[in-house]
Amino acid sequence: MRYAFRTFDTDFTVTVPAPVSFVNTYKGTPRGTRYEHWLEEICRGVCQMDIGPSPGADIVDVHIQFTNLASVTFATAIGPSADIGRSREIARDGSDDFTLICGVHGTLPFHSRRETEVIGSSNMILGELTDAAGASLGNCQQFSTLVIDRRSLLKACPRAETFLFKPLHVADGLRTMIERYAVLAAGAASDAGPHGRLLMGQHLIDLVTLALGARPDDSELARRRGQAQARLALMKADIAAELTREDLSIDTLARRYNLGARQAQRLFEQEGTTFTEFLLEQRLLLARKMLADPANAWRKINDIAYSAGFADVSYFNRTFRRRFGGTPSDFRTPR
Repeated sequence: MRYAFRTFDTDFTVTVPAPVSFVNTYKGTPRGTRYEHWLEEICRGVCQMDIGPSPGADIVDVHIQFTNLASVTFATAIGPSADIGRSREIARDGSDDFTLICGVHGTLPFHSRRETEVIGSSNMILGELTDAAGASLGNCQQFSTLVIDRRSLLKACPRAETFLFKPLHVADGLRTMIERYAVLAAGAASDAGPHGRLLMGQHLIDLVTLALGARPDDSELARRRGQAQARLALMKADIAAELTREDLSIDTLARRYNLGARQAQRLFEQEGTTFTEFLLEQRLLLARKMLADPANAWRKINDIAYSAGFADVSYFNRTFRRRFGGTPSDFRTPR
C-alpha cells in the first residue's frame, strides 16, 4: 500500500512524502460529519481503503498502524469492530500490490469476490489490491497485513499469482518468523534509515517467497538472504529480552530456530562477531544504562551486575573497564 499524503488548496496540490509510520484510529458511530470526514480524507484518501462497522455492530472501533518498509508496508489492525477492505470502486485506483493476511489472533473472515475464507492463527492468505476484498474484526480483534510490491514479489517468486485467495498452511516456524520479524522491523523502522528499511522489506519478501513454496533456485536465494538475516535479527531480539538469564547460551538459542549451535554461530560470525561477544556487549550496555539511571542510585554495583546477567562481579568490573575506559563507579549518577 503506497499511502500518499496530500495537502489540498483551491488551485494546487502538493504531495508530501509519506512518513515511516502512520496511525489511523477511530471510535464512534459510522455516521455524521466526523465519520464522513475520516472515511473520505484518511481511509480513502490516504490509506486507500474503506472502513465501516463489523457486520451486526453499531460502532467502528479500530486502531491501525502502518509502517513503510520500502517494497513492503506492514499494517496491524486492532479493535473490537471494523470491516476493513477495498470496495470495487477503490480497487480500480491502479494499485496492484499483493496483500498477505497474517498474524491473526482468533478467527478472521476474509471476503473477496470469490468467496469468504476463515483465516486463523495457523494459516495465511494472499490477495491483491485489484480485487475487492476485506476482513472483519470481531471475534478476531487483531490481525496484520503485509502489502507487497507486485514486481518485487514476482521477481522473487514468479508463481505467486497461483496462490491467490487460497489459504496457505505454512510451517509453524516459518509462519512465526514472518509475524515476529514484521513486528521487529516495524519497531526498528524509524531508526533504520532508507537502506535499512529497504533491506528489511526485502527480507520479508524472501520469507513470503519461502511460505509460498518457490522454485528451488528462488528458495535457496531467499534462505541465504532473507531467512538468515531474519533469524539473526530475532536471535538478537531474544538475547536483548533475556539478558538477565545466566544460563542463556548459543545451544538453547539455536534450538528455538531448529538450528545446530554451529549454524547459529555462523550467523553471528557473518557480521564479524560471535554469540558470546554480542551477549557480553549487550549486558555491558544494559549495566551502563542502569548505572546512569538516577532511580538506581541506591543500588549496589554488584546488584546491578547481577541484574544485567553477570554471575561474577570481578569479571564484570574487568570487562566494564576494558569496554568503557572507566570503573562502574565512574558511570554512576550521584545520589
